[in-house]
Amino acid sequence: MGSYWKSFNDTITMHVGMSPFVKQADVVEKLKTLVGKGISFNVEERAFLDTISDKIANTFNAADATLVKLVRIQQADTTAARLGMESALTAFLNSMYETSEYMTDAAESVRANLYEASALMTAQKATAFEYQVQKWMGSLYSVGFSNTSGLSTALGKLAAGDISSINDGGFGNLLLMSANRANLSMADILADGLDESNTNKLMQAMVEYLGQIYAETKNSKVVAQQFANVYGLTASDLKAAANLYGSTKTISNNNMGTADMMRRLSSMASSMLMRTGSAEMIDNLFGNLNYATASTMGNSPALYTTYLLADMLEDVTGNGIALPFINTFFGGIDLHTSVSQLMKLGTLGVGVLGGIGKMLVGMAGGNGTGSGMLRGFGVTQGIKTLSRGTGTGLTTLMEDFSESGYVGNSDSSDVQNATTTAAEDQGQEQLNAAQDDNEVTMKMVDDHIVEIVTLLQKVSTDSALKVEIENTEI
Repeated sequence: MGSYWKSFNDTITMHVGMSPFVKQADVVEKLKTLVGKGISFNVEERAFLDTISDKIANTFNAADATLVKLVRIQQADTTAARLGMESALTAFLNSMYETSEYMTDAAESVRANLYEASALMTAQKATAFEYQVQKWMGSLYSVGFSNTSGLSTALGKLAAGDISSINDGGFGNLLLMSANRANLSMADILADGLDESNTNKLMQAMVEYLGQIYAETKNSKVVAQQFANVYGLTASDLKAAANLYGSTKTISNNNMGTADMMRRLSSMASSMLMRTGSAEMIDNLFGNLNYATASTMGNSPALYTTYLLADMLEDVTGNGIALPFINTFFGGIDLHTSVSQLMKLGTLGVGVLGGIGKMLVGMAGGNGTGSGMLRGFGVTQGIKTLSRGTGTGLTTLMEDFSESGYVGNSDSSDVQNATTTAAEDQGQEQLNAAQDDNEVTMKMVDDHIVEIVTLLQKVSTDSALKVEIENTEI
């Protein structure tokens, strides 16, 4: 029954807080993008993960078309696990081949080619299955294989039970020969699909088989090309597979399930300090303080109205009603300020204190660290599943609130139509509050002027007090 924006904003302020690694404004911008696409399930967590991905796996995109489709069909959000997966894949490829170009050039299309197979699995099995495929495709690509798209398409069809994957020749022939070499039943694969274990065995057998063909045909380019053509490949693809021939066991032994992906994410989040420069951390800290201050003011009608009134006062008077120059026996005092400036100072002070309060609460809960922020947004070892709504009470909800909004006007541009009595009452309350704040501010100014004048009068008759004031830094 409250404001979704206020809830989102409070969550971000609380859990990002004074973090030197992430700007709250950046998380809000990601949130805006996701909400603009119509995404609302687990949206704060997904926006946060998309923001920190630059420090974990900069090729990751929480709004990837295949990923958001999988979230819908599986009714579970695997964004966190897939961020951990992408980080692990990048590290694996860099460690093995000193290149992770695959993550930029081909990983997204391979994921899309596996959609049908992944959609028919549970969220946990789909992430483990995709890791196996991406690991092998990335390895092949990194040593020169050119047709990861075609091979992953055929593999995705096979895992989804699409019989055309083995009937179309080319890659179908390759899958049949590889399954036979790995001692896997093609009939069982078509009926039951592929899990991560069988996928790993099938891909290892395939790479070793292609490498063996290259070794037997490399002395004749014509023969090599003819053999490769039978499987929808080129002779250079055979050579690329041969490049992996001595590494297939190492690749096969590299496995990762959903829990491993989540642990990888937590570990990388905890080590963001190593990937964040000092200047960036300082910039983030000040950015978060500014955002929290502006957020506190923007979400408070009284504070924001007071600030706007101060602006209006400056526009109308030109100087915001400058405080007068005070003449005394010893000379004059000029405070060099105005009523409008004091009003702004008061609202900014409240904004700063309000923002710092929320952030300190978050820091006390450990949210200043990468892993602490993950916990704050609900990223744990498990995968969040969607809770289905009831779809009831919508009519009652609309009847409980008066209508307000924007209407078109044929004589001008859109004009805000505030038609509810509640809205009028609220506006009057805000105006009254702003006027009260103004009166309090003016009274404070008057009181301070009286104190200054009284003090100066005492100085003229009390030599000891005069000496004390002269030796005091004001």
